[in-house]
Amino acid sequence: MVLTPNHPWINQLEETLFLLTFPDSFTDDELIEALSEIERVVLAMRTVYAFVVDGQHVLSVTSKQRAIYAESQQRLIAQDEKYNVGTAFYFQSRISRGLMTAVYWLTPPCYPYKVFSSLEEAMAWAKEHLR
Repeated sequence: MVLTPNHPWINQLEETLFLLTFPDSFTDDELIEALSEIERVVLAMRTVYAFVVDGQHVLSVTSKQRAIYAESQQRLIAQDEKYNVGTAFYFQSRISRGLMTAVYWLTPPCYPYKVFSSLEEAMAWAKEHLR
């Protein structure tokens, strides 16, 4: 069963392909709300899925927000190990791409991922991993 996400940051592009678009700034509570909705949708799934994360507008992230994101990722590990076939990250900034690569190099996720400088390339990569 695939639930439809109900959050302005999350778009369902295909049945099991989702786009998470971060705004330029957000509160801790807004981040928790978005990640809770992702958890609700993902934990109900019993089929493969993929994500594209559009972080092109993010200006800064606090250490608390990084911790909130990491905690959400921890809650999804068992589900991601079974069903997440890939997450593509899109950042226009070379610095942001480098930081994302460095973070996951230190603590790699349990699913395939790749960081892109083009949203189109990120989407194509995620779609290919669903096939």
